[in-house]
Amino acid sequence: MNAISHAIALYSRIALKSYEKVFVAYLLITAVLSLIAYERLDNWYVIALNHLLLVAAVYAIHSIPAQGKPLLRIFKDFYIFLYFPFLFKELSSLSRALFPYYLEPFLIASDRLFFGLFQEVFTTLHGNKLVNEFMAFSYGLYYILVPGIGIYLYIKRPFGQFEAFAYRFVATMFFCYFLFILIPVRGPHHSAFQANPQALEGYVFFNLIGLLQKYGSTVGAAFPSSHVAGTWIAFFTLRRLNEKLYYLLLPFMFSLTISVFYLRYHYVLDALGGYLVALGLNIHFLKQEQDERIEQILLKRRSALPLSARMKS
Repeated sequence: MNAISHAIALYSRIALKSYEKVFVAYLLITAVLSLIAYERLDNWYVIALNHLLLVAAVYAIHSIPAQGKPLLRIFKDFYIFLYFPFLFKELSSLSRALFPYYLEPFLIASDRLFFGLFQEVFTTLHGNKLVNEFMAFSYGLYYILVPGIGIYLYIKRPFGQFEAFAYRFVATMFFCYFLFILIPVRGPHHSAFQANPQALEGYVFFNLIGLLQKYGSTVGAAFPSSHVAGTWIAFFTLRRLNEKLYYLLLPFMFSLTISVFYLRYHYVLDALGGYLVALGLNIHFLKQEQDERIEQILLKRRSALPLSARMKS
C-alpha cells in the first residue's frame, strides 16, 4: 500500500495540468520550428534554448510540493501566465520563421475600402475625445475581464472549473500565436498603411493603452486579433457563470471588438478573425467537455458491473 501511495503521489507531482500541457506543447513545437528555420532567425538558438529551459522549469515547478503552503500553491497555479508577455514579444521573430515577408496587402486594401465607405463617420468619431476614451476603455476590458473571471473561478469554484477556463484561454492564445506564424501580418501602425494611433486624442484610458502598446506591441502578430479572441473566450465562460452579467456586458464586448481597429492597432478583418476563432474554439471546447462527461458516465457504469459483465463489454 505504501508503494502504491508513493507512486500515486509521484504521478500527481509529474502529471501536468491541462493548460500546462498546452504551454509545454507550444514551447516544444516553436523550439523545433526555430531550429528548422534557423537561416531566417538571427536569434534561433536563443529561442530554442529558452523554450527548452522553460519546459524544464514547468516540470520543476510543478513537482514542488505545495501542501500547506497557500502562497506557493497560488504561484504554481498561475505562474505560466507570467510568460505570456515574453512569448508574445518573441513573435516579432517567430512570425517570420516560415515566410520572409508579411502578408498584409489584402488586409490593407480591405481597411481602405471599409474606412473609405464610412470616412465621414470615423472622421467625426476620431475627433471626439470622449469617444476615443470610451474605445480605449473597451480595449482595456481584456486586462480586466480575463483575469477577473479566472480569479473568481479560482476563489469561488472548484479548481476543476478554473483549470478548464485556463485551458480554454491558453489554448486559444496559442492557437492565435500559431496563426501569427502561418499568416505573418503587421498591424496598421507597423505596416505601409501608416495608421498612427497617437494621432487621436483622449484622456486617462487612452493614454494608458498607448503606453501599453508602446512597450508591449509586437510586429507581425496582427491576424487574427488574439486580444479579441482571448477576451471572447473568457466572455463565453462568463455566460455559464452569470447570464445576467453576460448580457449586461455584451455591448461592451462589441465595442471592444470594434476598438481594436478603431484605435488602429488592428485591421477590421483582424477583429472579425479573432471573434470567429473564439466562436469556433468555443464550440470545440463545449463538445470536448460533453464527450468527457459522457466518457466519465460510461466509465462509472462500467465499473459498477460485475467482472464477468465488464469483460464482455
